[in-house]
Amino acid sequence: MKNNYNTAFSACKKAAELGHAQAQYDVGFMYAKGKGTAEDDKQAVYWFTKAAEQGHAKAQFNLGVMFYNGQVMSKDDDKQAVYWFTKAAEQGGANAQFSLGLMFADGKGMPKDDKQAIYWYTKASEQGHAQAQSNVGFMFANGIGTPKNDKQAVYWYTKAAEQGDVYSQFNLGAMFYNGKGTQKNYKQAVYWFTKAAEQGHVYSQNSLGGMFADGKGMPKDDKQAIYWYTKAAEQGHDQAQSNVGFMFANGIGTQKNYKQAVYWFTKAAEQGLAIAQNSLGVMFADGKGMPKDDKQAVYWYTKSAEHGLAQAQFNLGVVFYIGQGTPKDDKQAAYWMIKAAEQGYVDAQNNLGGMFADGKVMPKDDKQAVYWYTKAAEQGHAKAQFNLGAMFYNGKGTQKNDKQAVYWYTKAAEQGGANAQFNLGLMFADGKRIAKY
Repeated sequence: MKNNYNTAFSACKKAAELGHAQAQYDVGFMYAKGKGTAEDDKQAVYWFTKAAEQGHAKAQFNLGVMFYNGQVMSKDDDKQAVYWFTKAAEQGGANAQFSLGLMFADGKGMPKDDKQAIYWYTKASEQGHAQAQSNVGFMFANGIGTPKNDKQAVYWYTKAAEQGDVYSQFNLGAMFYNGKGTQKNYKQAVYWFTKAAEQGHVYSQNSLGGMFADGKGMPKDDKQAIYWYTKAAEQGHDQAQSNVGFMFANGIGTQKNYKQAVYWFTKAAEQGLAIAQNSLGVMFADGKGMPKDDKQAVYWYTKSAEHGLAQAQFNLGVVFYIGQGTPKDDKQAAYWMIKAAEQGYVDAQNNLGGMFADGKVMPKDDKQAVYWYTKAAEQGHAKAQFNLGAMFYNGKGTQKNDKQAVYWYTKAAEQGGANAQFNLGLMFADGKRIAKY
């Protein structure tokens, strides 16, 4: 084979020197790849240029690539790349059309122009260029360079996905999952997520794990869920790492293993994933998978809370309130409880109501107590429903209202609240029953 290349190189070089464009291209290619001669970028550029100047489309494209990759060492590499990509693209070269689209999209060698980007991507797409089809789909999906059009996004993603483009397979799965540009179809979502996941696409692996965990598009299968979550986790996907940690912590799809849970929560937490940081804090607080360490629990709760996770804000509020792993600090307790409550975290809303009611952490304010108890009660929090019933019964923070007291005691009692059941019984015994609500 080496001798064949040597012979071909000698023959092509002679023809190239006589001005034969195809031979000039072939010589440039052989220099670029080190076939039949030593690899030599300068000689490759020289001969590609000779062929390109005669209108040889492949030479124009390859010359553009070499300028783009900085193999020419020119001050105007990007501009020269655009020049030669344009020459080749105008002759119909799909790779050149795609590359020119990239240059317009990135603003390299010319001002950024998304309309021109999608124009050239489309040209390449119509010739079956999978990456271009994927990019056109993305631009339609996000309204870049063109009005947003989910149906067109699905059309082009499908074209690319059927050619094995992994990004399009994932994006197409997401379109089916969310019902964008097509009817919601979990089976199709699973199909395309699987295609991409089998190619090692990390987001698809995590999404496929979620489909198995939720039983969407196929029967629920926790073993398959943790299998795919693990595939993604091993590639560094933070959400997948957290998901694997959760499954080990709760023995879902695998034997319960707190050490493994801590391992994966730590991986995700160190990447800044708020939910994993909170979970790791809980593991330290409970002494699961490692020695109990309240200071470390506070550390991770704080990290998560500062990222805005309501559950961590609540947990941080609790530890400041009781002084666990940190000095007791009522102001910090109130601060974080309010943060969580304002995000709708129901336990925080009930606790905040209690803080206003007892006046120990913040100034006593029964109206605010009623406000926050109501927020939690409306979300079905049994203790808040009982507390709200008591506020109405006693006329604290609101007008005394036995009907409302009975209503909220009943809500709490139906959830098994013993105190609510007792108080409700007393009200019935006292004749304070309302027949219909």
